[in-house]
Amino acid sequence: MAARMKEWSVGLEFTGRHGAVDPDVLFDLIEALEDYHAGAASLSPDGTRIGVDLWVEAPSLRAALAASERAVLRALAAVGLAGMSITAADVKPWAELEADLARPNYPELVGVAEMAEILGVSKQRISELAATPKFPRPLAQLKGGPVWDRASIGNFLQTWQRKPGRPRKRTAATRKPLTTVRADVATLTPTPKPTPSI
Repeated sequence: MAARMKEWSVGLEFTGRHGAVDPDVLFDLIEALEDYHAGAASLSPDGTRIGVDLWVEAPSLRAALAASERAVLRALAAVGLAGMSITAADVKPWAELEADLARPNYPELVGVAEMAEILGVSKQRISELAATPKFPRPLAQLKGGPVWDRASIGNFLQTWQRKPGRPRKRTAATRKPLTTVRADVATLTPTPKPTPSI
């Protein structure tokens, strides 16, 4: 029974002893890899490494890698770059590549209102929390207020000791140390109430 073929995305990087490669060779390389739907070829800044992205049908990851390496080595020889060797590979099912491409590559941004909703507090409370050292720093401070990467709030949520309800108001008595308050209470004597005259 023949193995079921799957579609694979294969990214390969090659290097050799040719010195800097002429960037125009990349166009010839892509043409030589036409059967593998080479969508892109790249050259390192110093011109010594070539990267190629291919589409391959193969029954397994190993087979996809082997077929891709053979195809690129043949194409490199055809454009005058024989003797290069593979230095890196990234092989994944085509469906996984499509899922990666569909996922945003920027952070999910949240402002004060969204942050308040996530934490279940008021917007005013977010402003107070943002002034504490454990709260994540915003990515930017815009005219409309600070914005955070939603992922940055995760660590804060794990360590935050939320105390529900309003904090107790601090009066003059509650600002004094407890021993002083007790000493004051101990020295107070109740004043007698005047008795009404008849």
